[in-house]
Amino acid sequence: MKSKALLLVSVLAVSGLVSLASCGGTVEESLYKVTAEAGSGTTISFKDNVTEYHKGDMVTFTVAVTSTDSSQELKTVKFGDTSLAIESDGTYEVAMPDKNVTVTTAMGPVEVTDFKVTTKAGLGSTITLTAGEVTSFAPGSTVEFDVAVENPDTTVLDSVLVGDNEVSGVDGHYTFTMPNKDVEIETVTTVLGDGSLLTPSDVVESTVANITTIDNVTSLLDYSAEHESEFIKGGKVSFDTTERYEDIYEYTYYVSNDDKVIYEGTRAASASTTLNSYIYHETGLYDDTHYYEFSYDSQSDPSITTKPVVADDAPYSSYKIKESEAKTNVSSAGLSEQFSSLLSNLDTVENKEISEDGKYFTLTLSGENVGYADYDIYSATVVFDGDQILSSVDYTHRQYDIDDYNEETGALNENAKETVSDTFKLSTVRGYKEKVVSKFNVKDYAPVDYTVNTTVNFNSENTYLTGGGEINNGSILSFTYRSSELKPLVVEPIAVGIVSDVEGIATVSDNGGTVTVNDVGDFKIVFDNGFGDLLEVEYTSVVPKAQRVNATLEDDTIFVNETTVLTASINPEQAPQEVSVSVKEDSVGEATISKNEDGTYTITATKEGLVTLVVTSVDNPEASTEVQLNVVTPPTYDGVYKFMTTTTLHGTIETYYSDYLVYVNFDTDGTGEYRIDESSYGSVDKGEVVEFTYTLDQETLAISLTVTGDVTASNRYTIYSLKALTNSTMEVVIDYFGSQEDPGTLTATDSKIDLNA
Repeated sequence: MKSKALLLVSVLAVSGLVSLASCGGTVEESLYKVTAEAGSGTTISFKDNVTEYHKGDMVTFTVAVTSTDSSQELKTVKFGDTSLAIESDGTYEVAMPDKNVTVTTAMGPVEVTDFKVTTKAGLGSTITLTAGEVTSFAPGSTVEFDVAVENPDTTVLDSVLVGDNEVSGVDGHYTFTMPNKDVEIETVTTVLGDGSLLTPSDVVESTVANITTIDNVTSLLDYSAEHESEFIKGGKVSFDTTERYEDIYEYTYYVSNDDKVIYEGTRAASASTTLNSYIYHETGLYDDTHYYEFSYDSQSDPSITTKPVVADDAPYSSYKIKESEAKTNVSSAGLSEQFSSLLSNLDTVENKEISEDGKYFTLTLSGENVGYADYDIYSATVVFDGDQILSSVDYTHRQYDIDDYNEETGALNENAKETVSDTFKLSTVRGYKEKVVSKFNVKDYAPVDYTVNTTVNFNSENTYLTGGGEINNGSILSFTYRSSELKPLVVEPIAVGIVSDVEGIATVSDNGGTVTVNDVGDFKIVFDNGFGDLLEVEYTSVVPKAQRVNATLEDDTIFVNETTVLTASINPEQAPQEVSVSVKEDSVGEATISKNEDGTYTITATKEGLVTLVVTSVDNPEASTEVQLNVVTPPTYDGVYKFMTTTTLHGTIETYYSDYLVYVNFDTDGTGEYRIDESSYGSVDKGEVVEFTYTLDQETLAISLTVTGDVTASNRYTIYSLKALTNSTMEVVIDYFGSQEDPGTLTATDSKIDLNA
């Protein structure tokens, strides 16, 4: 058995294999060799320089063309007897067979094949190959062709395509280099209409006959302005003058079919200016959602304004525009309206004439003005078409010195010279609206990547946030913006809406510049960059902390066992309004406190003396205030009478402009006298002494006072009423020609004084 196994091993070794023997040994698989025979002008390289493989292994190699002869190309790549497809990147992968293999390559002549050119002309256009009937071309050759539009008034050539690429030509002539494949030439056109718009209607003679006054011309211009968008696609306006301070300008107008109106031209600030500014103005709609106006003057910075377009029934806001208004603004150049402003100088229809073809009528208008220093002559030739649409205007104004005008003959003197000469010309272009290419990108003037900085005004104080954050309920937010883009921030974003689960949590102002916070909770402010790119910034509105306590007493002096009402409030008003009220420990008087259902407090006096009431915010104990209540013993007849008759009562009444010093003497015989002095800016104007009689009611303690002496007109102030507050104080109200001032308090002097001294 052993000898057979050895024999088997030796036999297998001869064949180059080692495999698993019947007695448990192994047999090794054979390796096969790959060699390269590269043809002239080529190289063959094996991956990782490996040239021996087992059966089934993937052989990876690269074929490169080194020949510089453009007439030669790689023709064949063989793996043994197998021909491989030519790979564009030169890389090949083939499974190794169970034998040795040779890779071979060969070059050969390049085969030149012509490729076809076909045409696809858009409606209203033609494509003509310059080569005539030849429609096949060799790769690399130049192909020429011509494109024409049959009627430029009704058809627009949008683009010319060769394959998938748009090409440009000169005066309708185009060229391209033929690729190594068939290619199609295509024209893309837009047909504007059937041509009917280009020819005006016939003039209605009766309409012209009825134009006899300037008012008729005004009505005609109003009609033209209203219907201009249906017929006019553009026009020109120019104004020239010798007046030193008048602008000189010449503009060309274009009305686009994609919601744009453009005018451009030149303007000089005055007749003496030789350097004109280039002017470009565009009004349009951006994505039907935003209205914009762009103005450019070559001597100043560009400006642009934008407004969101809203439905006509939407609430009005100054930063928005109604859809109908926006559509009107971008559909007409407003040429008729420009001439309307000059009609005020014309007062006579001189002549009317219908053109020979019956499609137009001409009005000759005139006017004059005889002024104090000048004599002005106005004239205009105005042409309308049969659809009553303004076609052209030639308007002139001539001004002369009044001395050159003969009032008797109503004519100018023979040698009269103009002092001012103005010329206004206008012409409209009737036809179908075409697409007008903007000379700027509106979004170049609006930020896309920007930060919102928020100024938070709360309780008359400002704080600042970068972006959103936590704010107090009741805050008013305003915003500044910082763009991180390298372009001018001409259009600033605005706040346009609030997103929140809390209804009415915040409101945006009419101009979009501020937001008022009305409730607590989370919300987002939506900002619009002017062209519909929206940014949401998150805020959290919280209940503000109490900052200040305000408290007032209905009466600050009451008798023992009487009551008064204390009213308290917290500033800011959005803070929790709950307060606690207590009597300060060092108070001389005493009082009890009870809270009412309406949030006020009833204070009941229980002991005579000064009571200090401490009112404190429950939310923030650091916020508190004190009010003082004077608790007094009720007055008695004997006490009041003694107080009145044994001393001079004295007190001060403060008003906005002056202080008034009141002195009153009561005598025991029922008579008395008073004097009121006026103190202003440190000086005292002594009043007159006024005599009176009085009574003191024993039960009510009411004091009645009747003036007995003379009161002259110079004594402007008199005593209106007196009332005993306590046995030692009295309330006085003074009167100023029938108007009562706020009451004051009278107290005793050390002794009676002579009011006449």
